[in-house]
Amino acid sequence: MSSSSKGRDALSSLNIPAFEVGRANMSGNWRQGQDSIALNMQDVIFLAPNFNARPAIWATGNINGSYTGNPQGAQVLLTGSGLTGNFNVLTWDQNRNLWLSSITKGSGGLSGGPPNMQNIYFQGISTGTINNNSGTFSGTGSGIVK
Repeated sequence: MSSSSKGRDALSSLNIPAFEVGRANMSGNWRQGQDSIALNMQDVIFLAPNFNARPAIWATGNINGSYTGNPQGAQVLLTGSGLTGNFNVLTWDQNRNLWLSSITKGSGGLSGGPPNMQNIYFQGISTGTINNNSGTFSGTGSGIVK
């Protein structure tokens, strides 16, 4: 909705930050014995109340990767675009093909980004589905920015 003026107006009327002030791609890997996870968190959009404000929320519809074994409990260091954060796998349910994670300790400054995208801190949650046949997963995530 943030890509059109009509969508931004609708979000703003709900007091939801609607102006994209930055975009990032992050990735990371984790391995412990036979358990591993390699993930990408791409097209992470940072939204603010206006173009000059600091972001208040972030969201992505593009989390994906591959795994072996059962990576529940993994703490994956995400890096990219001048940002870092932890992707903590809280639930990895291969029977129901669902996963859940928290994103914590997100910080940094968007590489080449505007002043309002420097010295930010972010956290949130993400969830999605597991494809046991291919050893892959995908999902979405969102959270707050300070």
